[in-house]
Amino acid sequence: MNNVVCLSFAPTTLPLLAGKVVTVGPFKGADIQADLRFRLPLDDESVDTLVVRFILNRLSYHHVGSYLADYTRVLAPGGELFMTVPDLDFAIDSYLSLPAPQCFDIWHELIYGPDSTGMAAYNFNWFAPQFDWIGLAQLILLERDNGRLDMVARKRLDYKEAPLFTVGNSNYNQLPANMEEALVLFPDGKGFGFPPLE
Repeated sequence: MNNVVCLSFAPTTLPLLAGKVVTVGPFKGADIQADLRFRLPLDDESVDTLVVRFILNRLSYHHVGSYLADYTRVLAPGGELFMTVPDLDFAIDSYLSLPAPQCFDIWHELIYGPDSTGMAAYNFNWFAPQFDWIGLAQLILLERDNGRLDMVARKRLDYKEAPLFTVGNSNYNQLPANMEEALVLFPDGKGFGFPPLE
């Protein structure tokens, strides 16, 4: 079983985490090369700790529930999910309180990121009910700082299987494995055609 798995779009270091860190991402040098828009190439219940920093904001918000279900799938019972996302409340407060053009710069940096690939921001109150029905418990806000939400949740010990998601007339309980499978589930490709991954 892996001690720590980190999802990342680019090379990253996690100096504060002890133990073996396995990186999963589309970049050269990742321990496991994978397109993070699709189902993670990890076995069920094979990960003790999953670190997801600034990933969900770069993926389609249409399928956030599906991503959370997939993260839950790979966690061992009692495993922990550490997540960092842009703080929507901070972005709105900054936008309303700062003069132009500073308010636009803050908004763009928080929502879209320095490489302009971000697509969404979230707030803690939105995540809490999502985590509960997906099989994660004890969602805790670790830190809210400079436009960043750091959260942790633990996989419930009584977790059985991912809930079904309804898309159109279809029910499914996992993310598609690749673009070909995504286009079968979602013929319009909604949410899976971007952001472009290198």
